[in-house]
Amino acid sequence: MLQDGILLELMIAQIDPMVWYVHFGKVPPWEARCPDCTDHREGVCRGGREPVRCMQAIGEPGMSPHPRLKAGPSGIRRCEPQSR
Repeated sequence: MLQDGILLELMIAQIDPMVWYVHFGKVPPWEARCPDCTDHREGVCRGGREPVRCMQAIGEPGMSPHPRLKAGPSGIRRCEPQSR
């Protein structure tokens, strides 16, 4: 899955490693940019936030990295699609 150095950085930042891996794959937090994120590439997030802060907000109850992020029926928060 992820290298030990990446796991350590994610633990320090209090980010769930699985959430990071789903969004950024093996890109380390110190190199991640919005275009590296699957939500951004799929068009469900317009970007503009620092990736570490965005992933921290996904893990915090009641917190949202941006206004379009909503909790789904399973409790997992996802970006709502952008209006075009």
